[in-house]
Amino acid sequence: MKLQKFKPHSGFSLVEVVIAIGIVAILLTTFMSVFGPAQQKIGKALSIADANRLVSTLEGEMATLRPTEQSDYVASGTGASAFEKAFQWIKDSHSPSSAILVYQYQAQPDSENNDGTLKAAANQMVADDSSLPGVDYITQTIARRIDKAPSGTLQDELVPGVVEGRVYVVRMTQLVRQNGAMGLGDAGRILNQSNSGSGTGTEASSTGDYDEAFIAFRAEFFELNNNLYSYVTGGTWDFDKLGAPVVSQNIAIRR
Repeated sequence: MKLQKFKPHSGFSLVEVVIAIGIVAILLTTFMSVFGPAQQKIGKALSIADANRLVSTLEGEMATLRPTEQSDYVASGTGASAFEKAFQWIKDSHSPSSAILVYQYQAQPDSENNDGTLKAAANQMVADDSSLPGVDYITQTIARRIDKAPSGTLQDELVPGVVEGRVYVVRMTQLVRQNGAMGLGDAGRILNQSNSGSGTGTEASSTGDYDEAFIAFRAEFFELNNNLYSYVTGGTWDFDKLGAPVVSQNIAIRR
């Protein structure tokens, strides 16, 4: 009987495996050092784009007096104006019942509400695979005051599947002059400061008794924990419990 010689299977030695792992680790470290900062810059750019969208939406809406708002923002001794609207939005924004919302929703491109904004698309349309984004419905960004929104608009726009992304609430506080610098004033108050530089002054109830040509204020955007209409408008959330603002911007509104 002839015995066959044993032939060892070819393979890698332990030393070779360790060397290969070391080379892979070096390549991964090099890759992350090169592409990691680039990825961070991309993320930062997206965050800046979102922040600019929120701020520009708020500024645009505060500078616009819509047809349905003619009776809502009349100052004593004057007619209705976008400046009065901005004044009241800043003054009342600290309360959840009169807070300012900024969000995106899917809208019908050829149908308007009474205030000139686009009507919300039906949830069935958005969910229908045969509907074309950009044709049958479009993404609309809007800023609305909870207690002044036209009837039914918030209910329709905050439907799951229709509302797009997060809903933000804005807390606005007047910037006042304090010892040569600008600082935050008091919540819910707007002061005349024409003859004051110490952070004090006479309180104005409307633009009818506000002396200056502009209002400087800080707008802080907070992300709500829930997008549902019942939560957003129910008054159960609190600014102090929403964490730090995701965006904070100093803005000035002129007459």
